Amino acid sequence: MTVASPLLIWLALACGAGLVLPFLTGGKPALRWQWTSVQTQQLVWGGSLLGLAALLAVGLQLAVAQSLGFALAGFVAMAVLSGFRLPVGVPGILLLIPAFFLGGAGDALIPIQNVQAYLLGLLLAQVAPSERSFRWLDFLWPAIFAVGSVWISLTSAQNTWANQQGLLLLAIAIAVFLRGVSLLPALSGSKPLQALFICVMSGLLAWLGIQNVLLQPGLSPWAFLFAGGSLLGFGLSALESSSSSKPVAIRAVQLLLLGLATLVVSRLFGSTGWLVLAASLLSATGSVPNKAAHSNLQPSLDQQPAGFSVVGLASLFLVGRVLLQTFIVQFNPNVTGINITHPYASAALYGGFAFMLLLPSLLKAAKTGSETQTTSPHGFLPVVLGAVALLSAGLANYFLHAEATGSFLTALWVTGVGVSLLGTFTDEQSCFAPLQLAFLATLTCVLSPELIEAGNLADKTEKLWVLAGAFVAYSALAVLIQKKGSGRQAIPVA
Repeated sequence: MTVASPLLIWLALACGAGLVLPFLTGGKPALRWQWTSVQTQQLVWGGSLLGLAALLAVGLQLAVAQSLGFALAGFVAMAVLSGFRLPVGVPGILLLIPAFFLGGAGDALIPIQNVQAYLLGLLLAQVAPSERSFRWLDFLWPAIFAVGSVWISLTSAQNTWANQQGLLLLAIAIAVFLRGVSLLPALSGSKPLQALFICVMSGLLAWLGIQNVLLQPGLSPWAFLFAGGSLLGFGLSALESSSSSKPVAIRAVQLLLLGLATLVVSRLFGSTGWLVLAASLLSATGSVPNKAAHSNLQPSLDQQPAGFSVVGLASLFLVGRVLLQTFIVQFNPNVTGINITHPYASAALYGGFAFMLLLPSLLKAAKTGSETQTTSPHGFLPVVLGAVALLSAGLANYFLHAEATGSFLTALWVTGVGVSLLGTFTDEQSCFAPLQLAFLATLTCVLSPELIEAGNLADKTEKLWVLAGAFVAYSALAVLIQKKGSGRQAIPVA
């Protein structure tokens, strides 16, 4: 079973427009490939993390070891494209194309682990950001498709797969096209006009696609979700531009709006609705960031937008929430969901809360301690935290098993989005760290289900040996964090 050919043409045309339109907005991009020492450091740190993931997968005989070539391909592709300084979003579209073909090119039978491994490579390439901020849009385009295709493949009946996959591809096509259109100078002068135009066009294109491409008039209410998602994206951005007066209050309102939207969409449209909402939000990301708008300098194409964005954060949360749901549906034996009153599940829930609440202080301490050092601090701590996320996810599958691990991951996502919006960070790129780590931990759990069965079959002696090894690994990581955070050599431990 495949999606309708006209929809694939829509997607191809939208991606073409998304690649071309950013270059028509003014400025001259540096198309020559540039590589700096900081990017080399990023490649070394990120490559080390990928090597750790490969060692664990091969050593533990995980099935994903056979798909590590796709993870490497995604990692290298992201690293190479970062050297071209292309407009934000353009690398994401280029990375979406291989994700589409890895996902079966619109076919129902997709190699799930290959797509997930490719996404892991993209994420690991961004875990160690250099002097440039986390390029959330470049990651989100392929992430929405990869996570959505896996979710739809796992949960949709044979007679509904084409409709669900069609809605996902339609949402991505419309969002990519309208984001490119919103960059044009004709729409850059008036925010209300831009919001009205994008909202109306999003709903209209969705309605036309549902009626004439999907040929499913009964899905017409989804057009309101397309339009509403675009409008919500502009609303969140408008609040962001006014956050200089009372930033905490504004962020609290943004968090409330995101929570309400998540609840309503889940109730009316299901988890696929989260994916459509995540894509629709990105239609509002073509405008110049508030900081650049108040500057006399026109931002270059590769800086627009690169810093913190509540829209990017919201979309990342929604995609991650679907990834979490994928883990729960696949591996949780409790068909009614997660019972958080179970002792293990309750302990894991509080463990996830504690980790996320401590994260801003940890990032701040490490940043402060690194200010006196000559090397860049940006590459080290995210990679160490990424290693912690990898190890913690594997140990959760092994020791806690599926239900308690699902509780732990739920705490990471729910607390992480609040910490990202309300936490005190030293720089903008750190605001994405909580959800980056939550995404990495969840993806690791999804790719290592064999550890759940291994933990069920292990005896106490084996578990004690694993626990001892984990203690040694965490101790080493703690020493590294203390050494970098304090800015001096760590005291050797006898």
